[in-house]
Amino acid sequence: GLGIGSVGAIVTSPPYLGILRYGAFNWIRLWFLGYDQYAIDRLLQTTDSLEVYLSFMASFLTAAGRVLRPGGLAVMVIGDVVENGQHLSLAQRVWQEICGLVPFEIVELVVDAYDESTKTTRVWGEERKGRATPKDRVMVLRRVAVRKRQAVHQ
Repeated sequence: GLGIGSVGAIVTSPPYLGILRYGAFNWIRLWFLGYDQYAIDRLLQTTDSLEVYLSFMASFLTAAGRVLRPGGLAVMVIGDVVENGQHLSLAQRVWQEICGLVPFEIVELVVDAYDESTKTTRVWGEERKGRATPKDRVMVLRRVAVRKRQAVHQ
């Protein structure tokens, strides 16, 4: 496995909240890498629950914090969602919920300015176009050094 503090950067697009079956949509990539698409979909267990998703992200960033060296970056593309008819900046909500729980500071949160004609979900057809994620955001986090608590001497 990866050693503690052995990684300089992580760049990823974690599963979106209740949107995609990653194994099915990435089957050829997985096949080239020797993975089973069905096993990946079972492992990821897409959810529509915001609480479950936030717990997943906190768990992921805690694990990422162990392998990233202090100053290392975690860069994630996180798609916005529509929850109860309201547009939700999921990346912003993730950070609001976990900012004190993980060993990171936020560097930047920006809208990903991609060409709509190149988005993978365009193959879903006009009636579903844009329903997956209204916007994608790039969240850049920096691993901070965690200070060990010093014993108080009386």
